[in-house]
Amino acid sequence: MNTAIIAGGGTGKRFGGSECKQFVKINGKPLIYYSIYPFQASPFFDEIIVVLPPGHTAAFKEEVSDRFRFDKVVKVIPGGKERQDSVFNGLNSASGKTELVAVHDAARPFATGALIKRLVESINGHDGVIPGVKILQTVKQIDDRAYVRKTLNRDFIVEIQTPQVFKYRVLKKAYEHIIKNKIKVTDDSAAVELAKGKIKITEGDYANRKITYKEDLIWMEIAINRRL
Repeated sequence: MNTAIIAGGGTGKRFGGSECKQFVKINGKPLIYYSIYPFQASPFFDEIIVVLPPGHTAAFKEEVSDRFRFDKVVKVIPGGKERQDSVFNGLNSASGKTELVAVHDAARPFATGALIKRLVESINGHDGVIPGVKILQTVKQIDDRAYVRKTLNRDFIVEIQTPQVFKYRVLKKAYEHIIKNKIKVTDDSAAVELAKGKIKITEGDYANRKITYKEDLIWMEIAINRRL
C-alpha cells in the first residue's frame, strides 16, 4: 500500500485575493486538480489524502473529487497552522498498511507520471528520494548586512521539488520528532535529514514549478495549452 498526501493546507498569503489558491480555475479546472491527477493515474499509488484549509473540504468533494471521479481520494482533512502540521495530519490519516508515502504540494501542477515512477523505483536502499534540478544562475552567500561572503559552487547545489517519496515509518517518526520538539522545517526531507536518514536526489523537472503568485497562473495556462 502506497499513499500520496497532497499538501494544500495553507491559505496562500503570497498569492493574494480572497479565493483559496487551490481552487483557482485554469482551463476550467481547479489548480489542485492538476496536482492530484498524476497520482490518480499512477499505478504506484493506492490512496490519496488531500489536506486543505479548514472549511474547504465540502467544496473539494463537490468541485473536484466527485466531478473528476478521483476515486483514490479516500480522505479530505483540514490542515494545521504550518505546512508541517498539515503534512503530519496527513501522515496520521494514512492507512496502517502504508509502506511508501509521497508528499506533494497542491500548488505544484506539473508533476508527471514519469517523475513519480522514477522516484518510486529509486527508493530501494534509501529512506527517501526527492527530485531536484541544478541551479542555472550564480549563487552567492551573503551576511546579515547584504554583503557577499562567498560564491557557492553550483555543481553541488540543487533546487528541491515535490513530490518527495519516503518510507512511511521513517517519515512518520521524523515528523513526530520535529512536532514534539517544535522544530520548523521547509520541506519534508529536512525532517528526515534531522533524523539522520539516507536521502537520494533524483532528476527533477524544470517545468515542475510551484504556483506562488498570481502572475504564475499566466505561465501555467500557457504551459497547459502547449501540452494540449
